[in-house]
Amino acid sequence: MQAAEGEQVALPPRAEQDRAGARHDPRRRREDWVRRHLRAETRYLFPQRKANAGGTKAFPRASYNQALAAFSDLAQITDSTGRRVHLSHTHRFRHTRLTRLAELGLPIHVLQRYAGHASPTMSMHYLAHRDEHAEQAFVATRKFKADGTLIAFTREDHDGLHLFNRADRFLPNGFCLLPPLQQCDKGNACLTCGVFVTDDSHIDSLQRQLAETNELIERTTAAFEVRHGVPMPT
Repeated sequence: MQAAEGEQVALPPRAEQDRAGARHDPRRRREDWVRRHLRAETRYLFPQRKANAGGTKAFPRASYNQALAAFSDLAQITDSTGRRVHLSHTHRFRHTRLTRLAELGLPIHVLQRYAGHASPTMSMHYLAHRDEHAEQAFVATRKFKADGTLIAFTREDHDGLHLFNRADRFLPNGFCLLPPLQQCDKGNACLTCGVFVTDDSHIDSLQRQLAETNELIERTTAAFEVRHGVPMPT
């Protein structure tokens, strides 16, 4: 309810504010449940709900997995391809978390410590998944030539871009498919080059480049007409 101009509105008591906030905060809801039912601190994220006054018992794994499977069927969670994802154990959450951290570029030694892995071998598994997912997403994205022609992008093209870590193959407005060992002799004339491709991820850069080009044309033609008194030939 909105207050009229100059009218003061009484705020709810602090306790009511806390209760309202707790309803929308899963962590606070858990802490509130622990205080009311266990009356003790517990080191378990999911403590046993009954016969656990001291908070020393974890929620039974079989019961938790059963509840997780029921939730999975109810929520009908799907992956990026639309396939159903059946959750039956919590390790999938751990796998998801570590994969996300790897995708964010977390160094391997930090990922190893965070995951508690005894060696970096297991941590490298998540980095491999990260690179594989990035490659799949990159290849699947539609690629266009400068004239708008749709081209099929292959894994060989992907490997050619990354081979020798050539920074000049990744452009502000697209990609250069020139073989890694060849040198470009066209300068910055990428939009007229047959090995230039781009995709939807560069749309903002391309639109900005188009606007800047149109503005340059307008300035140049206006300056020509002012200087010569006739429109610039087309």
